[in-house]
Amino acid sequence: MNTKQIFWGIIFFVVGGLLLLSNFSVIVLGWHVIWRFWPLVLILWGISLLIKDKGAKSVFNILIPLLIGLLIFSGIIGLIRGCNVDFDDVEITKQEIVEPYSPTVTNAAFQLEAGAGRFMVGDPTENLLTANIKSSFGEYKFDSWSDDSIKNLRISMTGPKIRFGSFLKGNQVRVHLNPNPIWKFDIDVGAADMKLDLTAYKTEKVKVDMGAASLYVKLGDLSDSTEVEIEGGASSVKIFVPESSGCEILTDVALSKKRFEGFEKSDEDIYRTNNFDSTGKKIRIRLNGGVSSIHVSRY
Repeated sequence: MNTKQIFWGIIFFVVGGLLLLSNFSVIVLGWHVIWRFWPLVLILWGISLLIKDKGAKSVFNILIPLLIGLLIFSGIIGLIRGCNVDFDDVEITKQEIVEPYSPTVTNAAFQLEAGAGRFMVGDPTENLLTANIKSSFGEYKFDSWSDDSIKNLRISMTGPKIRFGSFLKGNQVRVHLNPNPIWKFDIDVGAADMKLDLTAYKTEKVKVDMGAASLYVKLGDLSDSTEVEIEGGASSVKIFVPESSGCEILTDVALSKKRFEGFEKSDEDIYRTNNFDSTGKKIRIRLNGGVSSIHVSRY
């Protein structure tokens, strides 16, 4: 048995054993306090690298996964208590949100604030906004207000109570917007699967801040200038831009798989289509994040 197998075996043994004992109330401790000792992992790891004796190194190789397993368990317990998790039967909450359209609205901004789930912006509607929500996480709140001649619309999750089975039954938000105003999008989500088909909308700006997410964005050419800014963690990003628009990509992404079809590298971390300078319609994309798979292509 190699060291890697022993390392992961100890972690799974510790986490599973502690979860079992906790379920039967055999152990009840202040796990949030234990989590504060996570720097010990770095200290023990550093000591193990300095020690040359194989016997002493083996002791540290056992202590480190034991401590990691304990910290993982304390983190799980803290998350469960913080989110108020229970194991009751899950009921799906259904909501329909409608904001009537007024021809006086020429500029609008849509904001979405949520955690895990599936989020879609699709076909247009005669209303300013129509949203259909199915959620086992809790209800959503809708706010509407005007600010500097811009109509603001915001859909946000209101303190979800997570139950066993919630992730299986899901959290889905489908949004339809009116195609007449010029739109700005501001989306802040966690572990999410997002599909934004914006081809029918006059899109001025798209800002997406996401965690571990899968993102699909398809842009149209109804605006002379469109800015896209994406902040992501461990994410998979696919963006489609029309050939009729010139496009520029600025990247600040570490450890990423990048594929930019139809683009040429003009400078370090800058990519452009060959018609960027000659066309009147321009799309500028800024990508920031960590470990990501990024694919941008033209259609």
